[in-house]
Order: sequence, then structure tokens, then C-alpha cells
Amino acid sequence: MIKSKAFTLAEILITLGIIGVIAAMTLPSVVNKYKRIVKVQQLKKIYTTMTQLDRRAKADYGDSLICPPNQVRCTPDTNEFFDLYIIPYLNPAKICLNNGDCPYYRVGAETGNIVDMSNEKGFMLQDGTLVKIVNIHGGAPGFFAMWLIDINGVKGPNYVNKDVYFAEFGINTDRVDGLTDEGVKDGSSLFYFSINVPGEHYDGIGSGCFKEIVRSGWKNPKDYNYCL
Repeated sequence: MIKSKAFTLAEILITLGIIGVIAAMTLPSVVNKYKRIVKVQQLKKIYTTMTQLDRRAKADYGDSLICPPNQVRCTPDTNEFFDLYIIPYLNPAKICLNNGDCPYYRVGAETGNIVDMSNEKGFMLQDGTLVKIVNIHGGAPGFFAMWLIDINGVKGPNYVNKDVYFAEFGINTDRVDGLTDEGVKDGSSLFYFSINVPGEHYDGIGSGCFKEIVRSGWKNPKDYNYCL
């Protein structure tokens, strides 16, 4: 009768140790890959939500999106803008129209300093995404501004390309569409991507990353490895 050889305690411990080392080496990669997948899904959702906002608003107000005659100041820093474009179409969980309605602190992309953005107008979607309006230029009937989009709300790290991304919107403005590289004269859009201008603050980050993720088919874009 052949006796089977049992594993010794030492052999078992060695085997478990090897498994532990392999797990420790591969787990960070698996976790990072999962985080990228989750981030892509969140960006897809916000992209769909905001492009639908643009289409639905244009269906109601026309492609120009110029303020109706009874709304003489529907710029992004007014209640009229939210009444026309945000509240009816997005049904936000919370709107931030008054100073301090939505406390928010972002880490500066260039300096690493804490930037207090609590007084910036914006809104929070039902899924917790926080959107702030920044960098407003111009006034009615023509203006443009940026959407700051924090895909996990007020939770950290509040850092560009980690959980913070940017897009643009504009009414009656001359611009270049970043997805098609085509010029748009006197165009209006509640959600679009601009081209990256070398040397500017958002070149290659923010709007650049969000745009390049879309252009690459929702994958980590070539030459932009820090986007996801």
C-alpha cells in the first residue's frame, strides 16, 4: 500500500508566502484597473447627461440658445440661466446659487494649494456629481464659461484628472470644436470641448483629458497617460 506524502507545515507556510507575494504584486494593478473602469463609466454618464441637456434645450429654444426676449440676463451667473437650462432638464439634487450653498475646495493643478470654490455657482446631480461654473467670459447675448466636473462630489482628492475634469459651454460665440476640429462661428452649445492651446493652463489637462478620453473611444488616450 502506497502512502501519500503529506505537506509539512513549513511547505504550507512557504506556499502561502509565495501566494502572498504574488498577490501583493498584482493587487495594485487590479485595483488601479478597476478604478479606471469606474472613472470611465462616470465620465460616460456625465457626457451623456450633458450632451442630452444641449440637445433638449436646443429643441426648445433653437440652435442659437440666445436668451428669450423676456430674459435679458440669462448668463451663467444668474438665476435665469438655471431656470432656463439647468433645473428643467437636469433635475439636480441641489443647486448652488448663493454663496456657500455648496462648499467645495479643490487642489490647485499648478501650485498644489487649496482653492476655495464654495462661492462658485453650480449644481449637484442625483448621482452625487458636483458641477461648478468657472472662468465666465463675456455677457448676454454672447458668453462662454467652463464646467468644473467633480465625478465623486465633495469627496477627495478634488484634483485635476483624479476626480476633477473640465468641459466648456458658450452662447453665441466663435470657437473651435475640440472633437471635430471645426470652427463654429456664432455657435451655441451647453456642452462641448475646445481645442488645447499649448502653454495655457488647461492644455493637456482638464478639458483636454476629458476630450481625449472621448476621442480615444473611452480608453486611456495616447500621450495622455495621466488622464485615467
